[in-house]
Amino acid sequence: MIRDSRQQDQIILEGGLDFETPGASLTPGRMIACQNYVLGLNQGYSSMPGYERHDGRPEPHKRSGDLAIDRRNAIQPVPGSGPVRGVHIHNGYLYAVRNTEDGTGARIFRAISTGWQDIGLPMLPNGRMQFVSHNFAGNTFGFMAFVDGVNPLRIIHFTSATGGYYEPIQGLDDPTPPVAVAANNNILYVATERGSLYYSLAGQPGNFRGDLGAGEIAVGGKITGLAPLVGGALCIQMQNQISVLYGSSEADLQKKDLRLHDDKSGAIAFSSLSYNDLYFLGDRGITSLSATQSFGSFQSGAFSKGITPFIQSRKPYFTCAVAALDRNQLRWVFNSPATQLQGSEVITATFSGNKLAGFTRQVLGFKATCAASGEMRTGEPAVFMGSTDGWVYRMDVGTSFDGLPIQAYFMTAFANSRQPGRKKAFKQATINVQSDGPVPIKAKPVFDFGASDVMAHRVEAIDVIGGATNFDEANWDSFTWSAPHLNEAHVEIRGRGQNLAMLISSTSADAKPHSISDILVTYTLGGLRL
Repeated sequence: MIRDSRQQDQIILEGGLDFETPGASLTPGRMIACQNYVLGLNQGYSSMPGYERHDGRPEPHKRSGDLAIDRRNAIQPVPGSGPVRGVHIHNGYLYAVRNTEDGTGARIFRAISTGWQDIGLPMLPNGRMQFVSHNFAGNTFGFMAFVDGVNPLRIIHFTSATGGYYEPIQGLDDPTPPVAVAANNNILYVATERGSLYYSLAGQPGNFRGDLGAGEIAVGGKITGLAPLVGGALCIQMQNQISVLYGSSEADLQKKDLRLHDDKSGAIAFSSLSYNDLYFLGDRGITSLSATQSFGSFQSGAFSKGITPFIQSRKPYFTCAVAALDRNQLRWVFNSPATQLQGSEVITATFSGNKLAGFTRQVLGFKATCAASGEMRTGEPAVFMGSTDGWVYRMDVGTSFDGLPIQAYFMTAFANSRQPGRKKAFKQATINVQSDGPVPIKAKPVFDFGASDVMAHRVEAIDVIGGATNFDEANWDSFTWSAPHLNEAHVEIRGRGQNLAMLISSTSADAKPHSISDILVTYTLGGLRL
């Protein structure tokens, strides 16, 4: 009787990127490289959806073929010159800011069914716009306040979805243009870079008169951002420190209960995002600020474990951040000067419930300058990014990067099947793929931490619609996965080593996103490596 000596090791794909843990200690299902894959909402790694240009006209991804191309060609950049300087969603409409064509001013535009519409507010140029929407007075359409470090505070009091008037600003006499704005406890806060924090009367966002109960608090540092916290407190972020302001009414705020939280690390402007807790980019990488069991207290924690070296190397090139809450994701965007990158790098944190599931990396085809998320008039969640050349893109839609193919890959950590010192003859990898249609996928095994003395393994053209796949020493090529549900692609391997990693790749402009949940590796054991 012939004894079957084959063994199997299942690699569950989870945890995302890890650049810090030594290779031999990494969980096999982690990533050691990633581009344009994200963590799935349930399990595994999923190729990211696409994005497309947007100006309010009919969206290309809702059509196919020539109709989609015609729609894409009709869409225009924001009128003006230079980068997009801010985007925001209010009452289901997208707003964008850009300098005028001659660069002497700036304008705000609304995206409507015929394209960009100037809302008629002349401003000074070159600001970095921050918006906040809030319903201060209990009306149906709310208020939209915005600051940019160049112009004074402006507030639009909406009386319909798109119409309204500019709220008069009273008592805010500081000539320094505000750089940050936040709404908390029905009070509007604005801050100047030099360290002055102003708060309005409750329910009256334009009224900063001190004789009526509004006021000013000097915070003692260069303010970079404001963010509401659990329990009604307000996080005041500065260049080199973090403070927390307590109080939910004018009477409370008169006490000026400002407490220093961290005097060793601050926060970078525009980097704060909320997902139950507050997350921001600072000296320690990405940091979390969460409430403790002690009422009214908060604690900081390092959040970017596993990718901190990467974050620290990209931090000087940070540009914007955005939450995609319908996908349980927070995203930080960097414009690295690396010549091989034509677009922005994005680090995405995906959550499972309230717990971090992991980080992944995406590379866009444009350089982003600003971002916003919210809900459109249809009730759909939406994420938008403005670019350096004046375009606005809607993210997470379609199957392409504005008509171009999405190039995606990830590489797993090296798996030694819990026997690090034993040689193995690897026979087969069974890849579990889930998709709604045909997907071109490439796969390549890498042995012994990619050692140069181990023969490289390449792939021949293969077709796995229901069949096995063979590797040999021909050129790297692809197989097409066409099963509509979770099924197995059997890939034959001819290679030896102590450990194995799998490099998975996909390039397509029309394939729907796919997910890969796990890889089952079949091997036989050899002797000890001496």
